[in-house]
Amino acid sequence: MTLSRASLVVPVDATVVNGQITRHAQMGSNGRYTILFPDGGGQYRVTVRLIGISPLSILVSRQRQPS
Repeated sequence: MTLSRASLVVPVDATVVNGQITRHAQMGSNGRYTILFPDGGGQYRVTVRLIGISPLSILVSRQRQPS
């Protein structure tokens, strides 16, 4: 049995480093996902998980957009 990229569901979690708020999303077949945080700025730990593969986590820093 083979799986196509289109059939994979890849969960993505983003956690605010200093606030411990976590948002969840699913990566699409194009490798993109959207996670919204109200203030937009700060440091986030983004984690991607697939069955049978160790989780991958990276630290992302964003600057708040001027309004």
